[in-house]
Amino acid sequence: MPDTTEQTNETKREVRVWCDGCYDMVHFGHANSLRQAKALGDWLVVGIHNDEEITKHKGPPVFTQEERYKMVKGIKWVDEVVEGAPYVTTLETLDKHRCDFCCHGDDITMTADG
Repeated sequence: MPDTTEQTNETKREVRVWCDGCYDMVHFGHANSLRQAKALGDWLVVGIHNDEEITKHKGPPVFTQEERYKMVKGIKWVDEVVEGAPYVTTLETLDKHRCDFCCHGDDITMTADG
């Protein structure tokens, strides 16, 4: 009798994890948080805010959005980058990118209006 608890490759659903941020001046802490986020699922989607959103909420970034997109794309645990991700992650954003979980670092985030 076959083991019914074992899933085949055809029936196993991919778990998608969302992680977003500015990723300005990418460092080990960024990479380590993405490593940990990737460990929670099968596919890591990283949303990166554009220059306008960062400037509005935090002040001007050091690197341009294009430079930040390239830096994060080079991190080995990142499977997909969403350019120009909204600063505030909504359920609609997670649904649009078919993500099951949302992760964030331990830093406190604030919008421009507090």
